[in-house]
Amino acid sequence: MANPHHRAKHKQYLHNKHAAAQQHLHHERTTMATRKKTAVILAIVGGVMGFIVAYLANNENFVVMLAGAALGIAAGYLLGSSIDKSIDKKQ
Repeated sequence: MANPHHRAKHKQYLHNKHAAAQQHLHHERTTMATRKKTAVILAIVGGVMGFIVAYLANNENFVVMLAGAALGIAAGYLLGSSIDKSIDKKQ
């Protein structure tokens, strides 16, 4: 019959292995969530800012305001995705 202390060591080994795997999975989930949020948030902010700048530049010309919002969304998304890529490289 096996010694009881061998079983205790094996149980501790399995516990440590499981805890490390769970920590790794949690880190990947938080990284992915953060990565997606940065690009979306900056796209929304860029769209609002583009709309405001276009409104102030051309009084109530709706086509120009939509174009400004579209350019702001594109610029914000590109900036956010480049930030996300730089964060991924650091990790």
